[in-house]
Amino acid sequence: MNALLAFAAALLALRLAAELARRWRRRRAPELAAWAASLLAFAVASGALAWGAPAGWSDAAFRVYYLCGALLTAAFVAALRRGDAKLTAHVWPGEFDNSYPHWPQYLRFYASALADCPAT
Repeated sequence: MNALLAFAAALLALRLAAELARRWRRRRAPELAAWAASLLAFAVASGALAWGAPAGWSDAAFRVYYLCGALLTAAFVAALRRGDAKLTAHVWPGEFDNSYPHWPQYLRFYASALADCPAT
């Protein structure tokens, strides 16, 4: 039953991510891109849950689930919170703390942490 719910969540999240990506292509609003990326990461994590739950957690299934569900989804949601603060505070982008250039460093840190994480 858990695998079926995870699969349904993955399909719904993929559909919503595609809709948000379509809107982003039309309007080029950065918050739409962050929402689409967050939902895509959630869909991949749900797919890994649907893969790992019925068959037993393999090393690859756990790493995909942890990377997409715990790390990437949270990172994109954090970017959304920054974007929402920009929109509601009416602050120009140059005046706001911008962490986007540091994303490669965050991803390297997460990748190294994930490589050291045992799948038990």
